[in-house]
Amino acid sequence: MALFYYDKFTAIQNTYPVVNEYTQKWSSESYSGQNYMGSGYSSYTFDKTTGKFAVSGSYITIQGSFNAGTIYSVSGNTLYRAVASLSVTMLAESTCTAELTQTGGGGTYYTKGSLVQSDIIAEDGAYPANGRHSDGSWYVKKTAVGALPPGTVTTETSARIRPNNGRKLVILDNGWWVAATYVTDYFARIWVSKDEGENWEQTIYVSSTIKNVTIAAVGNDIAILYTTASTAMYSLWNPISKTWTVLNKQINGNAMQVDTAPSMVYDKATNKVHITMSVKNPGASYNIAYVYSSDKGNSFSATKMLTGANSSGLGSYSPDMVVLNNKVYLVFREVSGGTTVLQFMYSADGGANFNNTFRTVYNSGDKSVDMPIIRVDDKGRINIAFHCSTTANATSHLDTRYSDDLGTNWKVPSTPINLYNNASFADMTIDKNGTMIVLGQTAKGIIMFVSKDRGDIWTSISSEIALGAYAHVLYDPERRFKFGESIEYPPPFILETTSGIQFKGKIITNNNPTIAIASPTDNQTLYENDVMNISGDMYDPDKDQSVTAYYQINSESRKVLATNLSQTQIPLSKQLMFKGGKLYDGDTAITGALAEGVAHKLKVWAVDSENATSTVVERSFYVVPNRAPLLSVDTVVPSGIIDLDKFKVSGKAWDEDANSSVKVTRRINANDPVEIYSGTGGDWEFEVSLAQLVVGENTIVVEVIDNYGAKASKTIKLNKNAVKTPVLQSVARYKIEPPKGSARGVLLWVQRDEELDLKVELSMTLKGEQEQYSLLEVDPKNILPVAVGIVEDEYYHETLEPKDNIILKLTTTRANVNIDHKIYLIMGVVE
Repeated sequence: MALFYYDKFTAIQNTYPVVNEYTQKWSSESYSGQNYMGSGYSSYTFDKTTGKFAVSGSYITIQGSFNAGTIYSVSGNTLYRAVASLSVTMLAESTCTAELTQTGGGGTYYTKGSLVQSDIIAEDGAYPANGRHSDGSWYVKKTAVGALPPGTVTTETSARIRPNNGRKLVILDNGWWVAATYVTDYFARIWVSKDEGENWEQTIYVSSTIKNVTIAAVGNDIAILYTTASTAMYSLWNPISKTWTVLNKQINGNAMQVDTAPSMVYDKATNKVHITMSVKNPGASYNIAYVYSSDKGNSFSATKMLTGANSSGLGSYSPDMVVLNNKVYLVFREVSGGTTVLQFMYSADGGANFNNTFRTVYNSGDKSVDMPIIRVDDKGRINIAFHCSTTANATSHLDTRYSDDLGTNWKVPSTPINLYNNASFADMTIDKNGTMIVLGQTAKGIIMFVSKDRGDIWTSISSEIALGAYAHVLYDPERRFKFGESIEYPPPFILETTSGIQFKGKIITNNNPTIAIASPTDNQTLYENDVMNISGDMYDPDKDQSVTAYYQINSESRKVLATNLSQTQIPLSKQLMFKGGKLYDGDTAITGALAEGVAHKLKVWAVDSENATSTVVERSFYVVPNRAPLLSVDTVVPSGIIDLDKFKVSGKAWDEDANSSVKVTRRINANDPVEIYSGTGGDWEFEVSLAQLVVGENTIVVEVIDNYGAKASKTIKLNKNAVKTPVLQSVARYKIEPPKGSARGVLLWVQRDEELDLKVELSMTLKGEQEQYSLLEVDPKNILPVAVGIVEDEYYHETLEPKDNIILKLTTTRANVNIDHKIYLIMGVVE
């Protein structure tokens, strides 16, 4: 029986939901013609345990009017229905949405968990090829025993990948892995894996007196740079067609001796190959040289010397380089006497010009530093990792520095790697989520350090991730991949072991979720009480993940829009109301005051449980906050001296906002408000009687409120004084109504105090005419006593013609307030 390798994993138990109900939502479209063909089942069932549809009944083929009927088919949890009538064929389909209400386990199923053990040898069929075994664990079948063990690049014990700055592991655009190994002073081999590092095959063999080799992925070609004692040779090989595009082009001057640590990178944005290396002329010091090619190595630029040391004990070595979007970042080791310094250089124009002065990353003092590695994240932060040892006791450790200003200043991490002693020979990578990983080595094997905050806080994996030395980790400048951070799933790397070169780690295959936003449209304008409706959907194609949609307004905190399981089309819906200058989710304000006249930003995106992120959808919007209504009050002129007297208060109310209406109320002192106007804006007025005012200060508040609740008010203050001036003269008027409607003469008798000063006047006119008063004189002989101190006067007045508007006016006068004379009776007749 054949033997195979198996990987053993934990098995995760999952529970189906119990579904209470589902709702059918059929949509239809007419399909004209008589020749529509369809086939399916005559009925269907719905399983509430799993939330799935299944077709049942007889299998039927329908053909237009020849065989009318209804058939069903199922794809996933979508039920499709086709209907044929006698005259017209109808095609209708819909997802019958299941309302998943979890009321208990409706069934159990299992998925693969974390790795327990790798490369178990067993007979074929002893375990499932990819599933749960009866022992409760999940197994995955791998390669047959007898082939190279999984992940073995080569079993040649003479193969080397000694520490240097050149890259030894890359990935081509077609997904093939490429590894480079060499045998010192003999040859180099280039290996290819087409199954993500599981199996490897030699693709090319380079024979020369090789000191070192480094590679770069140029699309689907492999750029190969190898050094001998005196030369640096460049070649370009295509492993698919197995042909050379460029073969053994020498890129250093004939007189230049090459150190063993060159660095080569390919910048896809500009299609340029960049090479830097440490070289020297005979008898001179080593210096950093730089060249580039704009045609994938068919021709190279003139060699640019970046340093110019030319004395004993001074030299520059071990350059490492990153090129991103035509920007070149370079670090190297400079030796001067007993001091080693790490220096940084930068070019903003693809290597045509470098900054003229070095920017010191690290001055070792009494320490020796070597093998600096440089990486740059998508926000421009530069991180450099290096091997450091103290001269006094030769204690080795790793260290890092980072810069946010192109190397002008370098910062020590808050929690540095150098807390972990006895580690050496660093290599560094960054994955698509910005996680930084450094691999080093200890006496036991390869150790891993991880930073989640761009290089400021570093943590270590508790145990060695592999036995061996000189790990070279995959660095992808395009940041296409996510890497693991555990012993079971480290990032992809190769290392040197006693039995040859091994490949470890893997890329975590995780697709980014997608998101689509139907509303709002771009450049929407929100007025008071308008609603911003966020709608759309998101989807994550990966299994067994959760995915969360977020939204954010300007720089406010992000908010959750929706969360659900992957492999489900997840609808998005949120209504935000604009009121009082802010956006509200229900009763909760989610923004501060939003300014009018500037563009505000809505951002919506999705993140899955593996931290993969969708594109960020942005919408601009504008706001017009509700302005308070306006109110004016005319000058108030109080009038009158008695409570029955009245005066008017008037003004105008209006609102500058569109589609607004206003209501005006007035409130006198502590009384309830009374509405005096309602409408789109205009003049208002009301009367105030002196009886409504109190003696002393009075407050009249006029308030206007618009239909959105904004208010404005004006306050009127009035003083009412008590009338304390005595009345010394009074006037009384009486209208006389003749029984026949008019009269020519009036005879009057007035009984009064004898001392009362009385003036009697009479006006006899026609209605509509102005009053004309005549003074009535009394004949002394017609003043008759009535009682002690009381007399009765007799008056008579006559006109030529009858009059119908007869007014009697009596005026009394007293000399001081102590006099209290009265009129007791008025009598009369008309004719």
